[in-house]
Amino acid sequence: AVNGIESMMLLFIMDFSTSSKTIGPSADYQGYVQWWNESTPRRIDEHFAKHVQPSSIDQDAPLCGGHSGFGSTCASTTIGDYISIDILFEAAGINLTDRERSGGIALQIEVTYTNMGVADFWS
Repeated sequence: AVNGIESMMLLFIMDFSTSSKTIGPSADYQGYVQWWNESTPRRIDEHFAKHVQPSSIDQDAPLCGGHSGFGSTCASTTIGDYISIDILFEAAGINLTDRERSGGIALQIEVTYTNMGVADFWS
């Protein structure tokens, strides 16, 4: 069994570019995490990446977590987005049992990028 797995984090580092233009790292843009049972995605806390471009998607959306660096972390930095495993489990509706802790569990993460927000990308 792995104790404390929930406080471990994943770091998502993305760089957006086209054949003619480099748009920049994901840390420059507002990120969101979609909960399995909610229609509005939650914002990734941009506390450490104050240069994040505002998004027209939904600035009033709740935060997906905090920026403590421990469990329940969901924060943007200049490097990328840190999301703790407990946030990913919560977003997927997973509550680990002792059996799952010892036997393991598969978690599929789907990352979607869009430039369909006219106010975000087109001028």
